Amino acid sequence: MNETNNSTKEEVISFLKTLPDDVTLDRIIYHLYVKQRISKGLDDLKHERTRSNEEVKVKIEKCFFLKEEEQMDIEHILLECCKMRGNPSSLIHRTIHEFNWFYQSLIFDKSKILKNEYFEITDNDLIEQIVHRNVPKDDDLILRSVVNLFYLYCKHFYGSLKNGDFTEFTF
Repeated sequence: MNETNNSTKEEVISFLKTLPDDVTLDRIIYHLYVKQRISKGLDDLKHERTRSNEEVKVKIEKCFFLKEEEQMDIEHILLECCKMRGNPSSLIHRTIHEFNWFYQSLIFDKSKILKNEYFEITDNDLIEQIVHRNVPKDDDLILRSVVNLFYLYCKHFYGSLKNGDFTEFTF
């Protein structure tokens, strides 16, 4: 690995280690749930506003296990999360820990994530986006960026980075 790649690797590691531990998906999950319920004409919004985050979380999880044509697919979820962020430049800073909720809730199959069956990774783009803290404003590029970051998080942060061993953290 050349000096530039080493420098990039160190910056990525440094960035990941600065993310706060208490970042959660509660609000995004809540809004995703309400948005989906409204779009399907289900329940009154006032009733949904009275639900606790835990109740919303349970209902969100149930939505993922509906018959296939009724499920919100991963691209739609990620894109909605991006749109709700408002300011794309702040997206990178919170994305990885936010998707921890999905990962821990087993909404995604860990083995498929680790085998890269869900995503195609464009490493050069990913490195550039992390290093420059910049997410393109175009929806498709934002989506790809977040998918890439989510994959990076699941495969690397939960593996070598979590244990403080960065030797396997490569691009």
